[in-house]
Order: sequence, then structure tokens, then C-alpha cells
Amino acid sequence: MPAGRYITGILTILLVFSPPSYGQGETAVPFLLITSSPEGNGMGGISGSVPTNSALALLANPGQLGFLTLDNYFAGAAYTRKTPWLWDLTYNCSATAIGINFSRLADIPVSISLGVGYGQVDLDLGRFTVTGPSGPEPIAYFDAYEKAKAYSVGVGVEYLARFGVGYTSKRVLSLRGELNPSDSTQAKAEPHMTDFGLILQVPVAKIISELRGSGITVFPNTGLLVDIMASYSRANVGGTVSYIDQAQADPLPRKAAIGLCAEFGLTSKAVSSDWKIVSLLIAREVEDILVRRFHDGSFEYTTRFGDIRFFRNLILGEWGGEVTLRKGWQINLAEILYIRGGSVVQPGLQHATSGFSVRLGGTLKLIQSLSPRTSEAPVFSFFANHIDIQYDQSSYGQTDSPIAGTDFKGLSLVLK
Repeated sequence: MPAGRYITGILTILLVFSPPSYGQGETAVPFLLITSSPEGNGMGGISGSVPTNSALALLANPGQLGFLTLDNYFAGAAYTRKTPWLWDLTYNCSATAIGINFSRLADIPVSISLGVGYGQVDLDLGRFTVTGPSGPEPIAYFDAYEKAKAYSVGVGVEYLARFGVGYTSKRVLSLRGELNPSDSTQAKAEPHMTDFGLILQVPVAKIISELRGSGITVFPNTGLLVDIMASYSRANVGGTVSYIDQAQADPLPRKAAIGLCAEFGLTSKAVSSDWKIVSLLIAREVEDILVRRFHDGSFEYTTRFGDIRFFRNLILGEWGGEVTLRKGWQINLAEILYIRGGSVVQPGLQHATSGFSVRLGGTLKLIQSLSPRTSEAPVFSFFANHIDIQYDQSSYGQTDSPIAGTDFKGLSLVLK
């Protein structure tokens, strides 16, 4: 078969570039395991557990969609450029979300939001040359790629605490080339899978203040911020993937992830909305590929938590077994500048991460606090109350890993 050489090459590339599959056997379409969010990649790849205004977060945890729509009508995010991945591959993402908080339409004691979202992930595997059996001369070319389209729905609820739940239907097209150029027979797969996610935010200081009937103040117009967040997600749930022979089908990269994070800081009432003037966020997330391979090549999907050990991995922060342990931190300065760092430990791979964000919303709040007269201008007031823009950049640390030095850059827009 003339396509044998380059099909084997593509399979090798796909197996090498998927860090979470080390030590756990191969899965199909492993590009779905790459953390898409430039914001989250600065914190060790944690994006499903930390509340954010970036629509890209729904690709990691559809429960984030419920959170987004509690405060926003629209959120959109995309890479500002494609990310070079490994050798000559490129990776790209985008996402949008729209929704409504029904408490804005009616006087109800509980805030309930409903949102829908769409996300797309693309991995360009490059152009390949097809050679015939008679020699090395090319007889055709083909472009190989993998693409996922995600359609999400989410619900958010706020009554003292915040809760988000979401569901995603995901369709993937994996095109690895032509088996027979003469009749355009293609090596491709089109699996369907689903994601499910939950996220909970408990504003401890705010709840205590409401129970006391007065805020916990540190300075005049300055309160205490103490938030605890937790999340669970289950991604890529479906059957199997085969390109040629169903008997040689591979499992999907089914994954479970659990996260915990805490944020401490100070908030100000100097502007019309809550303003985090300084805060420190610490987060951990552990995930496991729910696939067990056997020596004869067969496999089975494991339980809903796999090898995840809640106390050991999340509470103590110890790595062990076949899981991926992510640790991250974030320093927020007046909602203008965010500085991030983190680390990833998984079978066969360990590296650090770093990143930062610059946000328009905090800048407008700063101007409001310094110049109340300026904030009364209609145009300024509209932008300050309804529009936010954020630029994110992150990178993987320098190690002997083939993905060392990878950079992610993205831009987010929110309409409140």
C-alpha cells in the first residue's frame, strides 16, 4: 500500500505529542488533551477550576458556561496567532458564549442563568507527500489535520454560593491522509463524544458578612476576600475510533479531572461594582485518563475517578500513579495585571509554566476611583459597565520535553 509509510509517520507523531498518554497506553485523537486556554496554561494548565471570563474555559469544563452567563451576555475568545506545536504542527482555538441571567428580567430571589456556547480546536498536521511503489518521486500530496467542534449548554445558579453545570456535545474530524490517491479513499475518523462539568464557588468572607449583617472591613471602603472553588469534569466520553479496520479501534482519550482552588485578597467599594484590588489565588487540579490497556492490545474504560486520590493528590499535592497533577498560582493587581506560574507532573513529563494577562476592566475601575467626574461621562460609563477586554500570554518552561518553550497568546472580549 503506497500510503503505508506516511500513515505510520503520522501515527508516530500523534502518539509522541500527547503527554497525558505516557505510561497509560495510546488513545485516539490525543490532541483533545492539550489545554487550550492561554490563561490557564500560565497556571500549569488549570482552566476548568478557576472562574474566568474567557470563553475558552468551557472547552475544559462546560460548567464554566453557567458561571460566565451569570454576569455576562456574551463572551468570545480566540488565539491571536496559531501556536507552533512540536515540529511543524500548529494548534489553534476559539470559543464564544451567549446567555441571560433571568434575575435581570424578573424580581426573583435566586440568580439563574442559561447559556449556550460553541468552541473549535484545530491541529494542523502539515502537508505530506505520497510516493508510489516504483520510487521516491511524489505522486500526490495531502493535508492532514484534526478538528473538534464543541456545542455546549450551561446553567448557573447564585444564592450565597455560585454553582455552574454544563454539558458539551463534541464532534471530531481526524483526517490523516489518503489510503489510495487514485480513488481518493481517505484515512479519516469522525467520532462523537460528550463532556460534563461542575464548578462551585463559595465566597466565604461574603457569606460571613451577610450572616453578621455587616461587612468584614480592613480599611475604609475595603473588605476582605476569601473564596473557595471546586470543580469536576468528565471529558471525551464516547465509543472508539478506527480509521481502517474496526477490529483495530483505539479508545477515546476519556478523562476525569477534579480541582480545588482558594483566593485571598482585598476588595474595594470605591467604584460601582466589586473591585478586587489585590488577591492571591492558589489552585490544584488532578486528572486521569480513564483507559486501561492490556498486554494483548485490548483495553477498557475505568471508573469515573480512575487513579485520582483526592486527599493525596489535591490536599497534600503529591503526585503518584498514572495521574497528571497540575499546580498553579495567580497574583491579581487591581484587575489590571495578572501574573501567573505553575507546574505539571505526569508520567514521562514534568515542566513549569508562566504567564500574564492585561485587562481593560481594571484600568477603567482605577480611573473611576481616581476621577469620579470622568466616570460620569456617558461613553466612559458604558465601557466601564458593559465591556471588558483581556489579553493573555503563557508559555511552557524550558525542559528536555519536545513541547518546551511553547507559547500561547489569546484575546478575550466580554459584554456585560
